[in-house]
Amino acid sequence: MPQKMRNPGYQRAAQVWEHDCAVLFNGIDFGPNLLYRKLRFLPGKIKRQQTNVAGMPGRLDDSDAAGYCVPDNLTGTLELWVTNARDWGMPGMTPEGYMSPEARFLKQISNQCRLNFHSSNGFYLNAFCELTKYERFDLGFKIAMKLDCEPYWWEDPQSAIEIDLGSVSQTNLFDHSTATLSTSHLGAQESCTWLDTNLGGLYVLRASPDNYAEVTVSGLNAAKRYSVGCQNTLDRGIWQLYDQNGRRVLSWPVTGVTSLTFRLISKSSFYDPVGFRDLCIYEVDAAACTGEITTLDAPLYELSCTLDAPARIIIGGEQYKLPVGEDVPVYGLSIPPRTTVPVQIVSDVACFGWIKYRRGARSCTL
Repeated sequence: MPQKMRNPGYQRAAQVWEHDCAVLFNGIDFGPNLLYRKLRFLPGKIKRQQTNVAGMPGRLDDSDAAGYCVPDNLTGTLELWVTNARDWGMPGMTPEGYMSPEARFLKQISNQCRLNFHSSNGFYLNAFCELTKYERFDLGFKIAMKLDCEPYWWEDPQSAIEIDLGSVSQTNLFDHSTATLSTSHLGAQESCTWLDTNLGGLYVLRASPDNYAEVTVSGLNAAKRYSVGCQNTLDRGIWQLYDQNGRRVLSWPVTGVTSLTFRLISKSSFYDPVGFRDLCIYEVDAAACTGEITTLDAPLYELSCTLDAPARIIIGGEQYKLPVGEDVPVYGLSIPPRTTVPVQIVSDVACFGWIKYRRGARSCTL
């Protein structure tokens, strides 16, 4: 059985990988015909920022003026084998069109590509690959290339902070026995009554189309936030929500209210009653959560967020907007390497999602 690579810096004896190519190029596995042989690399040297001092010998070194040293690009070499030249050059239908494995491989390394090493410790390189050998041997090829890489190995997957703002309490504040029912907008013989059933209670409204009854819940706290809900049976009616000033509430969680009124509206004939069940008012907790960002050898200049509502992140007293969307980048950060920074995420509404960021390491001995 072939040995596993302990980490990308470990040089093992050349031997055939029997089941996979061990290296993915931009996520593409070229199969057992392309065999990993050897990887060598050197961590990037520290960039020197030196300035001549007028009238004095020597130079002033301010390489860590930002508070940390900045590495230059990482360099290395990668060696591969192709065991069957015929299959390597044989075209076939692929997601990229009618291309041979060889053509697809050369296309991937024509620009910067991502190199994932199987059986490593979960880090990858972003590299420019320059072919230095493409030599036929027997029925296959020997391939060698120089690597000019970003100075950091990157973690795969990215680190993440989950955001769950505005958790809902388990206590339903709606109680029909204390709620106020108004039928002043119903005509003669029209009615709205509370009915207890085995499946729970509900309001039964018997009214002509667009006539309605109102159910009001008082005693709410204007400083708190509330989530509201209601269901109507058989889609024969609709419900609307109003605050204590008679203004219609169009979205929730809602805050600044001392009472809420459910308007139960009939959309059927007088002879087809409408049922409204599961009226609920839940208190929503304060929309804030905390976490921390830990960097490795790379400073953090950006992160990405996936949120279903707008929020803000507070890092070291600085606020950054977190927009709605999927994997939306957030720029303007500057978190030094090898630090752990507490963060707070706040929002005016309930929202859920996560923040992702990449931590870089110059070595793979973590």
